[in-house]
This record gives sequence, C-alpha cells and structure tokens, in this order.
Amino acid sequence: MLTGLPPFQAASVVDTLKQVVDNEPVTPRTLDSKIPLDRETICLKCLEKNSADRYASTQNFVDELGRFDKVVPIKARRISRTARSVRWCKRNPVVASFLGVNTILLVVVDGQRVEISQFFA
Repeated sequence: MLTGLPPFQAASVVDTLKQVVDNEPVTPRTLDSKIPLDRETICLKCLEKNSADRYASTQNFVDELGRFDKVVPIKARRISRTARSVRWCKRNPVVASFLGVNTILLVVVDGQRVEISQFFA
C-alpha cells in the first residue's frame, strides 16, 4: 500500500511465492524515492522472513508508527550490509561458495605472480 505495488511480482502465483521464499523484498524507496527512510525501515521490518525479526505484536507496530508520526526516533533499525550479505550467502550457498573459492584463488595466484616477477626482475 505504501508504493501502490506488491513487494513481489511475477508472471504466476508459483513464481511469486518462490520470490517470497528466495528473495528480499524490493525496498519501497526503490519504487518511490519520496518515502521517508524511517517509514521504509518500519515497512521492511514487517516484511522480515524470520518472525522473530518482525514486530512482536500489533501494539508494537502501532507504537512504532506513532513514534514516526510524532517525529521521534523509531526503534527499528535497518539491516546492515554485512547481515544482508550473510543472508544472501545462506540463500545461495553454491554461488557463494563458488565466489569465495574464486576470490581465494585470485589472491593466491596474484601473490604467486608477484613472487615469480620478483624472481625474474
């Protein structure tokens, strides 16, 4: 309702449900940059996949909206880039492992290249 669009959209119901399970929702500010950051944070907390990360009760949610309306600091905090990366790795372990191994190989090969170049210098 905040953006006029659902957080997940696909061609079929099955594809939409797959997105709900596998993907993070599109951030509201991506769709409408005029949405205040705190309102987006509240919205994204409601959409958390893990129920323990969502508001514990309707009253907690209403209280948070009240803080936003009164222009006082909200309690919800945005997820860090590190936490978002960890979530992505958990959802995509094969791709994450592949990228990790390739990164390690690049570092090792680059280090070997430096040692070889010093040998021939």
